[in-house]
Amino acid sequence: MSSVVHRAAHVPAICYRGEVVYLFAYDIAYEMGREPIRELFGQPVSEYHVDPSRRTPRHRLFFKQQMVRLPTQARIGPHGPVDIGLNVKFLSVGAISIQVRVPFTVPKIEDLVAYHDLQFHGGSLHDEVRQLAEKVRAELSPYFLRPIERMNEEEAYTVFCMESPVQGETGTPQRAEVWLDANRLEVAALLAQESDHAKLSRQEAQESTNRNLSYYEDDLVVVDWDAALVVDDPR
Repeated sequence: MSSVVHRAAHVPAICYRGEVVYLFAYDIAYEMGREPIRELFGQPVSEYHVDPSRRTPRHRLFFKQQMVRLPTQARIGPHGPVDIGLNVKFLSVGAISIQVRVPFTVPKIEDLVAYHDLQFHGGSLHDEVRQLAEKVRAELSPYFLRPIERMNEEEAYTVFCMESPVQGETGTPQRAEVWLDANRLEVAALLAQESDHAKLSRQEAQESTNRNLSYYEDDLVVVDWDAALVVDDPR
C-alpha cells in the first residue's frame, strides 16, 4: 500500500494537453495561375472549407484556397516522441502557407516555451519547414506566374491550442477567464517566449494578455504579436 501512495504522490495534479500549431507563409511568385493543382508529392489536393457548423457570411467572396494534407511524420520533441501533421495551402497571390501541428502533454504552462523555437533530435522545425517550402516551390513552379528566384524569410505565427476545461491548482476544472486571471504571468511568459515567468513585470503580463476574448465559460483566446493561446474543446 505504501508503494502505491508513494508513486501517486509524484503524479502532477495539473496536466495540460493540446497541440501547437505553427503557421509559415512564403512568397514564391507574383501570382498563381488559374489552372487547378491536382496533387502535390503524390497526395491529392482539395479545396479548403470553413467549418459549416458555425455561422459564416452567406456570400463569401474570398478566394477558395487549395490545400493538401501530407502524411504524418514521427519526430522526437522536447517531451518525447510525437507525430506531427503537415498541411500546405496555395494562395492566389503567389504564396504558400505551411501548417504544422505538434501535440503536447505537459504539467506546467512554462514547459511550452520550448515549443517556440522547436528543436527535434537531428534538426529544427524551422529548417525542416524551409526545406519543405523549397520542395513545394520547385514542384509547383509550372502553376505560378513569374516565380521568384529565391525565397525570402517566412512570416511565422505560433498558436498554442490547449484542451478545455483547464484546471486549477487542485486539478479541478475551472472557468477559462478565472484560470487566466490566476495564470497571467505564466501565459504572458509563454507568448513572449520567456522561460522564467517570475522575471516579467505585472505591467508586461497585463499588456501581453490584455487582448483576450471568451464566449463560453470553457473557451478563451489570448492574442499577442507573433503568438496566441487558444483554450477550447479539441473538436
